[in-house]
Amino acid sequence: MPALIDDPLSPPNYRQSGLPPFLQQNSPLPSSITPRTVTLRDGTITTLIPFSSVSQVPPGLIKCLCDLLNREIEAGDTYPMLDPIPLEKFGPYWFANFAVVALRGGLEEVTGLLQGNGKVKWDEVVLGTHYIKVFCFCSLIEEGEMLGRRLD
Repeated sequence: MPALIDDPLSPPNYRQSGLPPFLQQNSPLPSSITPRTVTLRDGTITTLIPFSSVSQVPPGLIKCLCDLLNREIEAGDTYPMLDPIPLEKFGPYWFANFAVVALRGGLEEVTGLLQGNGKVKWDEVVLGTHYIKVFCFCSLIEEGEMLGRRLD
């Protein structure tokens, strides 16, 4: 898959030097990294949920985020890839090291959605996501209506 940053079809890289922690696939996050509720400048209550493994993410949320990224890739404006990422490759690519998903709502509401029965309309609550890779790279995508809304 042609890409300028890294190949979503290749295995993830994990940091093995520098200061700990050295997260590996399915590693728990450090205790200081927890969900955080913030208020966007327009008053939208948003909860930032950190993930260190694709196994922690509901399948419907993975599909929603994959669709979001693929729309960005297909638009050809900002994301440095030529081809959309297949759904089965997206989760392991995006959540290989560390990712945060911004969801509309407070912590209690969002926690309920994450533990829900699969009938969540993720496209109505997903505001954006970002990941951090071990080679000092991060990527951010936002739902279109969220562009320009900032944290206070």
